[in-house]
Amino acid sequence: LKSHSFFFLAMTLTFFGLSLRSGRMIEYLVPGAILFCASAFSPYFTKEHAKQSFLMVKRFIKKQPWLGKTILVYFMFSISFVIVRDPTHVYAFFQQGIGLNRFSVVSEWLETNTPPGATIFHTRWDSFPMLFYHNAKNNYLTGLDPVFAYLKNKETYQAWRVLSQGEKAGKEFYDLFQKTFPTISFVLVEKPKPGQELKEPHDLALSVRLKWNSHFKKVYEDKDVMVYKKNIE
Repeated sequence: LKSHSFFFLAMTLTFFGLSLRSGRMIEYLVPGAILFCASAFSPYFTKEHAKQSFLMVKRFIKKQPWLGKTILVYFMFSISFVIVRDPTHVYAFFQQGIGLNRFSVVSEWLETNTPPGATIFHTRWDSFPMLFYHNAKNNYLTGLDPVFAYLKNKETYQAWRVLSQGEKAGKEFYDLFQKTFPTISFVLVEKPKPGQELKEPHDLALSVRLKWNSHFKKVYEDKDVMVYKKNIE
């Protein structure tokens, strides 16, 4: 291997280790791994090696016609499928995207109807940028990769996860909420997008837990979110 190949290998291994601690690091792992592969295997990407590889595949197909053709068709179908699927998904995402005004209405409501500096319990850390953009008066429970919350306080993180996914109900739900987040009174729950209910079951589960819990009352709702307020006993 060339010297720069060892550098890219070290970078890849470093970001692989960091990715085990924080999923966000995979954004650096992937390009590092690509650079390593390109550097390490580029000497083999020559016309002579390509010709030898082609002849080897050709001989294999002649010796094992059914197996060889099956593998060839499989790879051709898989590559064609990925080539069509990925750009289609990316195009659909950017067509829908994340609207700049998402959460603008509920943020205005929170700013008007909650005390200054009140912390909002929300279930998705990636909702923080839009919420904070429209309303910096409130505090929000999490705004970074949840791994950081886990490393900061494992018990609080586990309670947040259990509550967010609606794994507790009734008195158990309220007791855990009150024990872990006694000063928080407002819970923001995002509604699953149409057709995404099965892919986002935790939002639906949490809304059901709150709806049928006498300690919480729904005080706001729009097409994207619901806000519940904890009853002060």
